[in-house]
Amino acid sequence: MFKKSIILILLFVLMGCGTTNKEEPKTEFDQLEIVNNEVFEFQVLDAFRSFGDNSLLLEDDYLFAVVSIRIKNISSSKQTISTYNFKMQNDQGTEVDTSWNSSLGSNSFSGELLPNGEIEGFLYFEQPIENSGLKLVYYNSIFEEEPDFKFILNCDCSVPKLEKDLFSISEVVTYNDIDNSIVGVKKSVGSGYSKAQSGYTFIGITIKTNNNSRESVSINSYNWKIVDDNGVQYDTTYFSPFDDAEYPTTTLLSKGEVSGILIYEVPNNVGLKLSYYPSYFDEEIKYSFDLN
Repeated sequence: MFKKSIILILLFVLMGCGTTNKEEPKTEFDQLEIVNNEVFEFQVLDAFRSFGDNSLLLEDDYLFAVVSIRIKNISSSKQTISTYNFKMQNDQGTEVDTSWNSSLGSNSFSGELLPNGEIEGFLYFEQPIENSGLKLVYYNSIFEEEPDFKFILNCDCSVPKLEKDLFSISEVVTYNDIDNSIVGVKKSVGSGYSKAQSGYTFIGITIKTNNNSRESVSINSYNWKIVDDNGVQYDTTYFSPFDDAEYPTTTLLSKGEVSGILIYEVPNNVGLKLSYYPSYFDEEIKYSFDLN
């Protein structure tokens, strides 16, 4: 009986030694990790949100989640890499392709990397402004059903919607990472060639704009109109009784700040709002300052 017990114990030991616990390959990585799939080496250099510019038209309540990435060919042969190898997932259960303005090595579609060749580029993905759980997903080819791996992005790419659409002149409004505030309001009937028509007054509104985004933005006086209580809109006028510098039409660099006066000729004794439109061709007001 003792010998049989020893034999059984030895059998269990031998069986245990012959069993190996094969670990599943890791498929999800933190944004700061460098990923090696034996063909390429991938490194996320940065991830941030963007609202594009006037040439990149976004749907309402959407933004770009942007990923700056470095890719190196670590194999011994030439390899093809494409923006189409990448997709983005979010916690809302959607997976989207890159935007057309994504680029790798200044190429929006695909290119070949020689052994030890390396490129950097930006991948743009349209996302809801209130997004969460973003992951950069890599597929070995566009025909694959399952991704090779995912980067879990830790960027703050979500933006809350404006809580209201009418603000007082003492408030600072942040829209699309741009701060706008009114720093002065003055009125004049003017004189000479710069004299308001009967029953009208010139109103000068000094606006300060801060670009808090990661990219340059275009600003323009045409983004601003005055709307009266009767629903009539007024564009800026070229006549000015004021000596202040006009609000510029320019490109404002990241973290840049500028201010200038907007001048309108408006009727007397009517309520007024200064309203912001994302572009000259937009018909929808995004928000307004109450000038009453």
